[in-house]
Amino acid sequence: MELAKIAEQIRLDNKLDLEKLSHKLSKNEFDSVVTVIKDVLTEELPLYDFGGKPLSIIRSLIGIPSSINKMLQTHHSDQYGLAAMTDEIQASLSIEKIDTSRESVQRILRGFAPTNDIETRVAGQKAGLDFIADPQNLITEENLYRLYMIAIGQFLPREHLLKEGSHYRDDAVYVISSLSTDPVHTGVDAEKISERMKDLFIFLNADHNYDHLIASIILHFYIAYLHPWFDGNGRMARLVQLWYLIQKGYSSALFVSFSKYLLESKARYYKAFRTVETNQTFLGQIDLTPFVLFFIQEVLNKLNPIVAPGSFEKYQAALSTGSITEKEKTLWQFVLTFYGSQEFSTKGLEKEFGNAAYATIYHFVRKFQKLGLLKEQPYGMRTKYRVA
Repeated sequence: MELAKIAEQIRLDNKLDLEKLSHKLSKNEFDSVVTVIKDVLTEELPLYDFGGKPLSIIRSLIGIPSSINKMLQTHHSDQYGLAAMTDEIQASLSIEKIDTSRESVQRILRGFAPTNDIETRVAGQKAGLDFIADPQNLITEENLYRLYMIAIGQFLPREHLLKEGSHYRDDAVYVISSLSTDPVHTGVDAEKISERMKDLFIFLNADHNYDHLIASIILHFYIAYLHPWFDGNGRMARLVQLWYLIQKGYSSALFVSFSKYLLESKARYYKAFRTVETNQTFLGQIDLTPFVLFFIQEVLNKLNPIVAPGSFEKYQAALSTGSITEKEKTLWQFVLTFYGSQEFSTKGLEKEFGNAAYATIYHFVRKFQKLGLLKEQPYGMRTKYRVA
């Protein structure tokens, strides 16, 4: 099988599922594909599997449109968007089969005290998101422990609590499928966690030449792969991915919910993890490419702009001329953070904002509509607005 044909076969299989590919090709053809992947295409990462062997990735198969990088790097606010935070908390908990309503999540986000165990977990997730949104909270091992305790660790049953003075679990952990009692994943041995986590901190602080979005996906996978805690590993993997992006200047990660898209593709999310581990039986190494490809296809490529292309420039232009007042600037920040891409009414904005007369709200909405920053949608006698 010629090298060009092998490369084309690998490129066409956009999930890089070697088990499936092994049934399509003859043994000689498949062996050629595996050899090319191992000896030509993969490059090693400074992260290691349970036995100390480097993980790898096929960078030539991975591409992220520059528009996604630009969208996530556009600065809108230093505060986490309430609409995005609601989606993120609800979806991240739902992935772990902790079901809560949107209304219940928003109740906690508005400052009400939790009334049950699930709302307490919601409050923990909110505190975790607030923690990573603060640029002063750098990603260190101590701060990772703080994040874990804030978001998850204080709400666990006694058997899942960490020992005093320990940042990670001290015993084995297994992931069990709902379809079987057999473990589908076993975390790294407890005595190796600290060493492997040190590798993770070296990677995230290194001056490597990986796109930050790709690096964030690698971090997401690696935490889930190691499973350094008894519980909450999936939620922590998603939190650390967002935390890393925020630290690297992707401030609009505060306005999107990766977990929302992961929930919508939950079966494929878990299959991507399994494909990586199944491929290891053919390659003899952990290659992250299937998971990275999944995340790009099912999450990043589906992200909608927080504001339409050009809207940010329009706002900055109006701001530079002095035609936007401080009150209007505050209202615009509130609309972005509270509603995101959701519709709102002038009456609703007056009630939720709570610090402006209706006339001020009405004038703001009409002005920003003329600026092309808001668009209206008539519903009979009523009109609603959304960010353009």
